[in-house]
Amino acid sequence: MQKDPSEITHLKQAYSPEVRDSEFGGYDYMEEDEIAYFLADSCPHCLHAHELIQLRKKARRRLGNAKAAISRRAKELLDKHNTAADKAA
Repeated sequence: MQKDPSEITHLKQAYSPEVRDSEFGGYDYMEEDEIAYFLADSCPHCLHAHELIQLRKKARRRLGNAKAAISRRAKELLDKHNTAADKAA
């Protein structure tokens, strides 16, 4: 199915894999610095969108780490409380 060229953005081109020309085939993805370089030459608006996507990824990773730390701390406190309750009984 052929895509309408008006629907293809520079950002979509940067994130889409390309088929490798080798005997093994497969897909080739651009690295982060390659994407930034490609978008800097192509479209400043898509480059800004890419930078925002990367910032969001970092923020979501930090949020996940904070949630995991809270869960670990809560489990430690619960285990400590249960151990103290077992000793008292």
